Amino acid sequence: MKKQERQAKILAILKEKGEIHTSTLCREFDIVEMTIRRDFMEMERRKEIIRTHGGAIAVEKKGGRCGYPFNKTF
Repeated sequence: MKKQERQAKILAILKEKGEIHTSTLCREFDIVEMTIRRDFMEMERRKEIIRTHGGAIAVEKKGGRCGYPFNKTF
């Protein structure tokens, strides 16, 4: 499977589920974790995903609130 195909499938999974673990993708695509990490790094640079410890989450494209209380004082 070519890199572009794999990354498109990753985006489709994230769109459906919202998050994915690296190990799950390794099993699904039968590739090593470093390949998924490289894909994640590239996709994060393009602002398509947000990398997490052990996986990735979908980037919210709606432009709404991000969920962080920036107006609170500490």
